Amino acid sequence: MNRVVSQLILTAPDQLLRHTVLEISENGLVSQLISLNDMKSETAATIFRDGIISAGIVSLKLRAYDFQQMPEQFLYIDITNIIPEKIDLQNRILILDAHTENPTEFSLHLYKAFDSLSDINIADIIAATCYTPALLCNFNNEIRQGNSINAIIWENCNLPDKKLTSNVSIANLY
Repeated sequence: MNRVVSQLILTAPDQLLRHTVLEISENGLVSQLISLNDMKSETAATIFRDGIISAGIVSLKLRAYDFQQMPEQFLYIDITNIIPEKIDLQNRILILDAHTENPTEFSLHLYKAFDSLSDINIADIIAATCYTPALLCNFNNEIRQGNSINAIIWENCNLPDKKLTSNVSIANLY
């Protein structure tokens, strides 16, 4: 069992945890989320990371999603192609796709789309990449006890302002 602490853990599209330890097995099974406020001491096996921990990237293209079935409240943007200069959500839910679920490859596409995405909250970008596409594919990708996830870390974000930076990098947690 591995224990990881980061500045923020986005466990679901709208649930951002601070001061929390994620306990996860080598095969991605979440065993616990533990508040640091409730811990009396740290175990030697705790790893401290600087960034935002989330569940893995989900690509609708890779999962052969039927885009004709996408409800109108979603705005799908393929960041491997032409990216709009300004993204106007108009009360729609954003989905970002780069035809990959590999964090390193996705980082490269995110870098190219930085100018268009720089005004969007980083939690919304993570939700658009990891949680909302999973919802449309009918599986639970939330970080919660008992779920098996491919945990990733979003590093080099502007955490005080909760914004993307041009040098953001995404990597597998383990």
